[in-house]
Amino acid sequence: MEGRGGANPLARLRPHALARMKERGIARHQVERVLASPVETIQVRFGRLAAFGNINGRQLLVVYETRNGEKEVITTFWTTPEGLRRYGFLRI
Repeated sequence: MEGRGGANPLARLRPHALARMKERGIARHQVERVLASPVETIQVRFGRLAAFGNINGRQLLVVYETRNGEKEVITTFWTTPEGLRRYGFLRI
C-alpha cells in the first residue's frame, strides 16, 4: 500500500486503486480533491463510503474506507450522472 508521503496526502491508496488510477488516467490530486471536498458521500457495501466530485466537467467516484482514522482508497473511476444515480447519489 502506498504511504502518505508527499505534501500530506489525505488518504492511502491500496494497490488496486493505484492500478485502476493508472488504467483510467486518474491522478492522485484528483482523488484527493474529491475526498477533501465531495459533492456527496454515501455509504455503500461492506461499510465502505463512496464520494464523488466534478473534475473538469467529469464525475469522479472514489470508494474508500476509514481505518484507525485514516482513509484508504479502494478504487476510483470516472462515471456519468446516470451511473451516480444507480449508486444512490442524489446531489447530481
